[in-house]
Amino acid sequence: MLVLSSETEALVRSAAVISGKTPDQLIREAFSGPAQPANFLPPRQAKAIDMARVDAITRQCASRPVLDIRSAADILEEAWGLPG
Repeated sequence: MLVLSSETEALVRSAAVISGKTPDQLIREAFSGPAQPANFLPPRQAKAIDMARVDAITRQCASRPVLDIRSAADILEEAWGLPG
């Protein structure tokens, strides 16, 4: 007998409801045959990137004033312990 955490069991039960299969069927399929992405999840649709919007956001960010008066080396040293 396999004991699963309540979170794992909930995930398997949710996937079973979505796929219309039993939890037992899902687990058996997951471990039989070659490893493949789960086929019970809807396929992701690639969204087009609106480069004009990305450029506008980039320009807006770049136009903001610099409020930190420290040098880039000082900031890196404080954040990562890297020598300046």
